[in-house]
Amino acid sequence: MFVIGVLCAGLLAGCTSPNAASTRAPSEPSTIAEAAATIDMPDLGPSPAPDQLSDERMEQLRLAQQDIDWQLVEHVYPDAVRPVVAFAGYTDRDAYLDTLHACYTASGLRLGMKVNEIGETVVNDADVSSEAHYLAQFACRATVTLEPEPWNAAQIGYHYDYLTEFLAPCYAANGLESAQAPSRAEYIANWPNPGWGPDMGEVFATPAAAPIIAACPGPFN
Repeated sequence: MFVIGVLCAGLLAGCTSPNAASTRAPSEPSTIAEAAATIDMPDLGPSPAPDQLSDERMEQLRLAQQDIDWQLVEHVYPDAVRPVVAFAGYTDRDAYLDTLHACYTASGLRLGMKVNEIGETVVNDADVSSEAHYLAQFACRATVTLEPEPWNAAQIGYHYDYLTEFLAPCYAANGLESAQAPSRAEYIANWPNPGWGPDMGEVFATPAAAPIIAACPGPFN
């Protein structure tokens, strides 16, 4: 299983599906280390359906994502000239990482990967250290693009419910307290940058994280 490390909020929007939240329950106690506590999964009801997007709206979202990616370049290199990148169609999700990796490699970039505490391959963004690298990264992201899947308010609210009613309490049962959550309305209004989420803190980078992640799966695990 691959988990994508997002460079900034919304940069790879649509890489995961909110529908996954309704199909994943905490691991059975027999598979969890004794040090990790689990809680019952609340009944959140069925996962809301996504909106059907018109071709025009999808194109608007694709171009908006390119603008976000270009802002990252301009932030470091304000005088950089934005390249014109031809769009040949959306990349298949199953081939996305391999295709992006191939583009980065051909451009002289390296896609960072590591295996996390529970054996998942975590994919970070490319290492960039020059203007040429930033431009190559932008071009690859503009070429290797996933079909937009923006969430509607019902989906965002469902995600919020999962975090506040299961994930944060499950972390708390293991001694990991999260910051105070915003209201549900604030969370939805601020999406895709809600500014809050349950946090494992420094524990995530330690062996103690594995049993807690197994006991308290995130909505996309």
